[in-house]
Amino acid sequence: MPKKKQEEEQKAGSPAWMASYSDMMSLLLCFFVMLYAMSDLNEEAFLQVLASFGNQNVNIIQQNTGIGINTMLGSGIMQMPTPEARTQDMIENFERSRQELNNIRIDFETYFAENNLQDQIEVIQGDNYVLLVFSDIFFESGSANLTPGTLYILDYVGEEIARHSDHDIRIEGHTDNVPINTVIYNNNWYLSSARAISVGQYFINEHGIDPRRIGTEGFGEHRPIATNDTPEGRASNRRVEIRIIGN
Repeated sequence: MPKKKQEEEQKAGSPAWMASYSDMMSLLLCFFVMLYAMSDLNEEAFLQVLASFGNQNVNIIQQNTGIGINTMLGSGIMQMPTPEARTQDMIENFERSRQELNNIRIDFETYFAENNLQDQIEVIQGDNYVLLVFSDIFFESGSANLTPGTLYILDYVGEEIARHSDHDIRIEGHTDNVPINTVIYNNNWYLSSARAISVGQYFINEHGIDPRRIGTEGFGEHRPIATNDTPEGRASNRRVEIRIIGN
């Protein structure tokens, strides 16, 4: 008798899985209601369907009533910007960044021309950067120590970089293809990296530039911009490039 009573108690009420199933059906209903609310509805066709069921007493939300995902989220939430507004913001931000980079380029070109450095330093403006290309003026052969006579150039560059504190800086070192193997530098790759680091460290120590803004890379002889068959070409390849990145 106790065993039979226990079996009857287990059969009482709905099975446990019905609760989960009911929740799932409710969620699916809400999901399809949202899809319906965000879709374009052919009202005439929908009314014909309703008429076939003998019931036309259903209110239809008119198209273009402004009811969309923003309204469904509630009036207390900020309206989402339209694609056109987002595109316009992107264009305006790009134009502001390009104008600022253009001003930086002009400042550098003016300073280098006033100091008769335009033949040794090239200023290039790209879509999202200003690139300063310094020929072989900062270092002695086989060394990564900055020569004192050229520090005034780095001082000016450092001051300009410090004024534009929202721009990141990338410093690249390059060499010619003449092999090097010293106690300090195993090859040109080590040397070019050490030279880029020397420039970055000078900006940090002497001009207080945030180290998080500065990145350094060494490419050795692997990215030449001129032939290595002439002394002039090798001198061009022995260079440091400073890239000021736009926002």
